[in-house]
Amino acid sequence: MPNLTFKKQFAEAVKSGKKTMTIRRSIKKGCPFVHLFTGLRTKQCEKLGVGIITGIKEIIIHDEYSDFAIEINGIDLSEKFKEGLAINDGFKSSDEFIDFFKKQYGLPFSGVLIEWRLKDDSFNIK
Repeated sequence: MPNLTFKKQFAEAVKSGKKTMTIRRSIKKGCPFVHLFTGLRTKQCEKLGVGIITGIKEIIIHDEYSDFAIEINGIDLSEKFKEGLAINDGFKSSDEFIDFFKKQYGLPFSGVLIEWRLKDDSFNIK
């Protein structure tokens, strides 16, 4: 089962179930679950939960003239959907979202959008 680690700014939203998606360069295919952490491999490591993967989609984020474009599974997102994606990913706005990706990864960015729901505690998934 793969591990996903989150910056502290996103930890509470992941733990509470408000943030149920992330964008990464890749993920191991075929695994139905993912462990969610903040501070992985540090003394401040905290397990935030176990997610049941509900979707994996290809995503490309790139500059387009003076603006930016986002494609999910080859479909360009409208401004409304770009804003919604940014907010669902834990950012205050699409401007904050794109600034993060520019600084963190550089553009163009190509990766995967991973969606999950927190597992029900009636399961016992290790």
